[in-house]
Amino acid sequence: MASPDLQTQESVLSVMLINKEEPSYDTLHLPKPEINSLNFDYPFASKFFLKQESETSETKRLYLKWIVLFLITIIVPSTFLILEISIGEFMALKIKIMSLLLKNGKVVPAVMFWWLVNLSLALLSGSLVIFLEPTGEGSGLPEILGFLNGVDVPNLCSSMSFIVRSLATFLMVMANLPGGLQEPFLLIGVIFGGLIYKIGIKKFRPFYTFEWDIDRRNFAAAGLAASTATVFGTPLGGLMFAMEHLSHWRGEIIFLFMATGTIASFISVCTYYYYRGMKDGEFHPINIFSPLREDSIFVDFVEIPMYFLIGIIGGLSGACWTLFQSILIRIRYRFLKNKWLRLADIAVVTSIISLSGILFYIALDKSANCMDDKLAEREKYTLLKEFNPHCTGNASYASMSTLMFQDPAYITRTLFTVKKDQYSPHVLVVFLCQFYLWSLLHCGTFMPSGIILPNLIIGAVWGRILSMVLTHLSFIKDSYKKPIKLAYLCAVAQTSGVTKMGLGLTIIMIEASGTINFVIPVMIIVIVSRFLSKLFGSSIIKTIALVKGYIMLSNSPIPLWVDMSVENIMNRKMVCLPSIVSTENIKKILETYLHLAFPIADSGGSISPMEGPISIKGMILRKQLLALINPTAYATKRSVLLTSNKPIEITVPMSTQFNLEEYLNPTPFTIYRTASLTRACSIFTALALHTLIVVDENMQAVGLITRRDLILAKKGVHWGIF
Repeated sequence: MASPDLQTQESVLSVMLINKEEPSYDTLHLPKPEINSLNFDYPFASKFFLKQESETSETKRLYLKWIVLFLITIIVPSTFLILEISIGEFMALKIKIMSLLLKNGKVVPAVMFWWLVNLSLALLSGSLVIFLEPTGEGSGLPEILGFLNGVDVPNLCSSMSFIVRSLATFLMVMANLPGGLQEPFLLIGVIFGGLIYKIGIKKFRPFYTFEWDIDRRNFAAAGLAASTATVFGTPLGGLMFAMEHLSHWRGEIIFLFMATGTIASFISVCTYYYYRGMKDGEFHPINIFSPLREDSIFVDFVEIPMYFLIGIIGGLSGACWTLFQSILIRIRYRFLKNKWLRLADIAVVTSIISLSGILFYIALDKSANCMDDKLAEREKYTLLKEFNPHCTGNASYASMSTLMFQDPAYITRTLFTVKKDQYSPHVLVVFLCQFYLWSLLHCGTFMPSGIILPNLIIGAVWGRILSMVLTHLSFIKDSYKKPIKLAYLCAVAQTSGVTKMGLGLTIIMIEASGTINFVIPVMIIVIVSRFLSKLFGSSIIKTIALVKGYIMLSNSPIPLWVDMSVENIMNRKMVCLPSIVSTENIKKILETYLHLAFPIADSGGSISPMEGPISIKGMILRKQLLALINPTAYATKRSVLLTSNKPIEITVPMSTQFNLEEYLNPTPFTIYRTASLTRACSIFTALALHTLIVVDENMQAVGLITRRDLILAKKGVHWGIF
């Protein structure tokens, strides 16, 4: 099948094939044909659009925008609360049964119960993703990064994706896998923001005025801000996290994102406290962070060398984790083609995690410390006290249980809260090795998983180990040895080294700590760890996006592109449409070519590929042509998202003639053929386009260039072809 947004090829890929074997999309990670680009240069000032907009009140559109944002602030935290509370109740039942079996000395039944329950839940979660909606797999960060930067991720913004992602995430957390609820939930907020324009009954769709790609992208970003603020408890961090992932934005959306995140965070906290019946002075965090202890927030200028050291360790550790994960995910996508093999992979990973966890708990429990800390009172809704076969006291529990039987959010909060000497060194070392392996195996499976939360835990654990090492060095100041502070700072370093996140992660971690004291330490650590890890390759998020074939353009073009012109990679043959065209010809051209846009020119009625120079009148999109020949399927003739594999249905007579000049874009974006690829890349990334018309000195069209062409050109530079 031809590539959707490539015009008839005498293009980059044909140049690449000279003296080379035919490349595979899987082995070379080329942009996949079924993945298209969004077009933020739409709607444009066509005659039809101007007529439609004259009938729409701008005041009404403004009110509808705020109603949409209000719905996002209600639905997103409500969905999170439903999942969080349900997970807590079901987890309580599972852990209570497990603890009863262990207390009665039934070790083998306890192990079998833990393994079979987790395996069943994981397989059910994977089945929903594999057989119903593949968009629900993974951490969701590659999909978020792609969609907010102009990639039309297949079936991302659909009601089925929302349902499958929510259920699969719930089942994954219930299976005690290391992904956690918080990070996979970020994509749920993006999905809801992107599909909200579809809300309605039959022909009554009040928000359909926001069907444009740019509006869907903005509301998806608002959903990301709301979900980030909800799960991390950081409204400002949610704003910066959303802004960091946008390719371009306007100043007015900053306030919208901030308001959305603040209200969503407020609603989630208040509702959760009301549900739990919390009183004044009681504290039970809903998100993964707790305010750090007062004795752990002191920082000093003499500690700056330690911050650099932590950043170096985090950068190297993050680069290693990224390398191992990149190898695993490439193996999975290359060899696990069959759906049943993917399900078997989930079964193997879940079995390894469940059995190793429960067996190590049984083996090390008696040698582990017993905790007697206020954590049990602050988090009284956890069931840590169920696992105290050899501990005494109302608030006592085995330290191993805080690491093996809690969900990742509670593990993170525990590591950021408990005092020193609560964990024995061998427990932390064993858990670090275990969880490092677990996170590598789980991330990349075809089910919801996590990247940020597992690496926060990994960093917090080796931070506590570092604290124990420094304790034995008498010449080190006591302020260097605070386990909570080191766990917090090392978690920042590890996460930054893996994700290469900058400002968004910095704001989230500073805001979550509850103090401004950590601004300088966190910034130093993030800068050092990012710089060091980037020396070894790109972030794991971009690597996964590359493996999945997303059409991702880098914000900084490679230096060699300065010496290459658009003329080197443009598609010289263009499929042009005449101004007056029949339904039959539209159907024929849509079935023959899968392009996303077609130039309009006086071609004498011919619809075959033409070479320039050509004088064109404008550009019309594929989605517009589809709406013209099937108006009953869509509320308007303006915008619909259609994949290339859907059959083309026609509801108008085949002889009907359309004047495309009413619908075309009279002023499409153009670029001179002598312009450098660096300039072309800047235009594509800044404006989030999917097609540019290449013109000569006389402003005659001589070819077309797409986002896909630029990515293939980058591959060609790396292969030494150009």
